[in-house]
Amino acid sequence: MAQFYAKVYGSRGTAATKTGTKSDGIDAHISGWTGGIRVRAYHSNGRDVFEVYETGGSNSSGDIKLIATLEAKG
Repeated sequence: MAQFYAKVYGSRGTAATKTGTKSDGIDAHISGWTGGIRVRAYHSNGRDVFEVYETGGSNSSGDIKLIATLEAKG
């Protein structure tokens, strides 16, 4: 059963969806040429946790920096 659900919209408004389980989580990366953002969601200690990272873009070295961790309440 899906614990996580992601939806991404493309250039023509079409959507692609993915699901993630409690045990596997889900991970998404959206980037431009010089910068991007990655969101990782997983379940830990009875709560959903979301980590947000700043990333390089398609033309970078791949360095990532954690910029926020959010924990769902409840």
